[in-house]
Amino acid sequence: MSTCPKCGADIDHLKHYSPVEEVFIFRVENGEADYESVDFLPLLQEGDWECPVCNVVLTHDEQSAIALLGGNKP
Repeated sequence: MSTCPKCGADIDHLKHYSPVEEVFIFRVENGEADYESVDFLPLLQEGDWECPVCNVVLTHDEQSAIALLGGNKP
């Protein structure tokens, strides 16, 4: 088990937010906008990894996230 360096909580995982572009079909039905999700396209950025307890971003790259949870050092 690892410890969050910001809040001190014991953590066994991180939340990962990956930037994506979502593709929708847009229609107007009964005078209202309607969006139907059809695809997700990953962007080239790594994203953010944050503590699941305090929700603070702890790193912006996978190798640091691995190291934070006790894996290989970056």
